[in-house]
Amino acid sequence: MNTATSALDTAPLGCGKPHAIPPIGVKAHDPLTPIAPNMVSQLNCLPTVGVDDRRFRETVRKLRIPHTRLGQLVLVRIEDWRAAMAKLAKMPSKEPAPFKTAEELLEGWGVKGRVKR
Repeated sequence: MNTATSALDTAPLGCGKPHAIPPIGVKAHDPLTPIAPNMVSQLNCLPTVGVDDRRFRETVRKLRIPHTRLGQLVLVRIEDWRAAMAKLAKMPSKEPAPFKTAEELLEGWGVKGRVKR
C-alpha cells in the first residue's frame, strides 16, 4: 500500500514538480506519457507504420490521405493512415494472379512433374 508522507509524494509524475521514488512493488506510471503515437510523420514512419520516409510521402500524395504540413514535415493522424490502408486492402487487384494451380506454379519455376495429393 502506498502511503503519502508529504506533498512531494502526492504530486503526479510529469507535472513538473519533484516526486518521490515509489515504494518497491508499486509501478511508476506517468499518465501524460502516450502509449502509442497518434501522428505519423517522416521522422517516425519506419517504426510506426513500416515504410520509409520517401514511400510514406508518396503514399500520402497518391492516396490523398488527409495531412498537415509543418514546413517540409508531413503529419498524418494514425486513424487516417489506418483508414486509408483498410480501404486499399479492400480494393481488388488490377493484376491477375500469375498462377492458378500448383502445377502452373511448378511449371513457372521450371520443375516438371505432378503434385501429389
